[in-house]
Amino acid sequence: MKLKIRELCVILFFLGGQMTLSGAHASDSLENLRDARMSYINNFRTTGVPDTAKAKQIENQLKFLIDSSKEETLGELLFEMATIQRITNRFEEAINTFDQAEKAALEHNNSKLLFDIYLGIARSHAYNTRNHGAALAAFNHAVTIAGNNPSEKQKYEIADYASQIQAGFGDLDSALLNALEAIRLAKDNDSDLFYAHLDTGDVLQKYAESCDYRKLIDAKTSKETDSWGACRRAVDAARKHYIEAEKIARRIGWNFLAEEAAGFNNRLDARLFLIDQKASFEKLGQTEVFQAKDIKDVLINESFEAGASTLSNLPILSAAIDAVAPESQAHDPRSLYLRGLNADLEGSPKEALAYFQKAARLLREERSSVFDLRRRGTVLENRMEIVRDLGLRLLSYNRLSDAFIAFESVRSHGLGILSSALENIGLNKTERKLLASLVQQESTIDSLENLIVKATIAGIESTRTNERLKKIDQNRRKHHELLIEYSTQNMIEKLSSITFGMPTLQELQNAVRVSNIPVILYWVTNTNVIVWLITPEHNKVKAVFLPEAALLDKVRKIRTSIREQSDAFDEISSRELHTYLIKPFMKHLTQKQVLIIPQGILVNLPFEVLMDSKTDKYLIENLVVSYAPNAAFAIKVLKKHLPVITDITALYDEIIENDTGEISKISKISNLKVHEQMIANITESDIIGIMEKAKNLHVLLHGKYSVEDPLLSTIKTSSVPVPRYINAAQLLAIDWSDSNLAVFSACEGAVIHTRISNELLDEAATRRKKIS
Repeated sequence: MKLKIRELCVILFFLGGQMTLSGAHASDSLENLRDARMSYINNFRTTGVPDTAKAKQIENQLKFLIDSSKEETLGELLFEMATIQRITNRFEEAINTFDQAEKAALEHNNSKLLFDIYLGIARSHAYNTRNHGAALAAFNHAVTIAGNNPSEKQKYEIADYASQIQAGFGDLDSALLNALEAIRLAKDNDSDLFYAHLDTGDVLQKYAESCDYRKLIDAKTSKETDSWGACRRAVDAARKHYIEAEKIARRIGWNFLAEEAAGFNNRLDARLFLIDQKASFEKLGQTEVFQAKDIKDVLINESFEAGASTLSNLPILSAAIDAVAPESQAHDPRSLYLRGLNADLEGSPKEALAYFQKAARLLREERSSVFDLRRRGTVLENRMEIVRDLGLRLLSYNRLSDAFIAFESVRSHGLGILSSALENIGLNKTERKLLASLVQQESTIDSLENLIVKATIAGIESTRTNERLKKIDQNRRKHHELLIEYSTQNMIEKLSSITFGMPTLQELQNAVRVSNIPVILYWVTNTNVIVWLITPEHNKVKAVFLPEAALLDKVRKIRTSIREQSDAFDEISSRELHTYLIKPFMKHLTQKQVLIIPQGILVNLPFEVLMDSKTDKYLIENLVVSYAPNAAFAIKVLKKHLPVITDITALYDEIIENDTGEISKISKISNLKVHEQMIANITESDIIGIMEKAKNLHVLLHGKYSVEDPLLSTIKTSSVPVPRYINAAQLLAIDWSDSNLAVFSACEGAVIHTRISNELLDEAATRRKKIS
């Protein structure tokens, strides 16, 4: 509803009040049109009633003017026509007319009009066709047209439009920063200020929505015991901006929009209620109910519940769904998913399945529309339940192959695409350096944004915010300059030309048979852990009754006990998770190794430390455990023959080696030749060169994990005369295609962070494990 209101407001901005165009020159008529806009739009802002008849009248008048216009006014008339088409939901027509307006504006070098045209195209794609790639391309054209010295109004529009586009495909950090910048640039312009506060509230509300799948972390999280505190503060922060938007609207007489802002604020109560419910459910997960000590305590079944299939006789919920997502307007993934829930409530699971399938297909189209080097999972960030419930429903109908593809579609998809692209197109040395530079710039921007976002959600006015905003602006300029270069565009086009084929269940089964290595895939749902076991002889998928809240509690306890030296290792949680996740399937794991593909919180679990409650042996004592981020990587690994390693290059810090003796121990391995290379007195470029040439590499250096952006995590290459580092983004410049083995042994090298969509953001060094 809110999006439609904003779109109507924009429409009205370009329309006008009563006009008489007969006999007027085109330029005079355009001026009259602009003068009439405000009375028309203010009427809507006050009453909320759009005059569709007048919109049609103005469109007819524009058609007349276009047919009789002179060339110098044609572009502006076409722009007005495109705007009307967009706001009356004829989006393809609007984009075509915008394209015609662009040609006319280019012929007369009308940069101001071109700026507006590109923003119009961007909004048409972002809000309606959901082609995020086209929206970003048009927006970048607008930024380029504005140049290095945009007007104050253009600065505001760039920030405001960027926020809306980024929020549309889930890049919430950037969206929030741009929304805050729009507030600053709006200054005393109440119209601009209203929308800037409204947009900021929207983004913060989306952060609160994301708490359905993760707990937020803000600047206060580390100082409190309430792990849901940041989620609650996100609601408070959104409320603050909705209230401010309402105040502005009432002050200037926009009664309808004031009521809408108040409504958005009131609906935050429901969001806060859901967060409180999640917190309460988490406490339930910490009770004795889920403390299995024997396999007989574990409920395992093949009942794969999804959507609202377990609910019935809920007319209130059904009516609410009809209100927010009527059948006539169910054209986006979220609305289609809600219609699927409604079908469940009405006892039509097959109809619900059709809705889930259509919603997932639209999500795939959205995601494939944009090639984003670092945020490939964002399209799914707040809509994960759509694909999850599709997968569960397909399992309930025993459509295993389709269910497998649905689940895998959200697992490290971006990592798979980038890997396939690099493997298949073979970037040259210059292009690899260009890629590394581009990603490093994006990571630098992201790290600064992250600091401001955490402070904003926490309600903290940081004294360094302005300084960070300036640095972000500087880096954005550099990033944009690099992005628009022909060589960069060519490199991105090459990367985005690769089609990443989703692996099939049959392909994974074949790879398992050939390698004789079993694979266990895990997916976490609200109530169960889906365990899919594939061995050379078996293909089994089961639901283990272990709610996400209980699983989260146990994983957290194990990780904390590993991380904190003062804590004893949590053997109780270790035994319980072994009983739930491994023990029921152990009889099928007759081989001496297993490949695990985890999802959700299980990505953070070291399965090796899970302990058999009967034998008191750790899993690592019975099986060699390996991991893959998704099925595509698993298939690739299983198909390859393990190389025989006869020599290895060891890059190391002499002080660390003196403390650990790690390299000397490696040197004692029989039939292995070690080429030792201390890092003292060699440059970063020399180190990167050594890494690239070495087919087998062992790196023993100090490592530092970057919480703000994992791709800025570093290995320390020198301490004197000044400290020097190489970050993870720079390693993209290396051609790893001929590498067999690369081991990074560093203090924080295995620290990882995952997105909601299970995108791995970083891979770094293993924390110590207090087990023998």
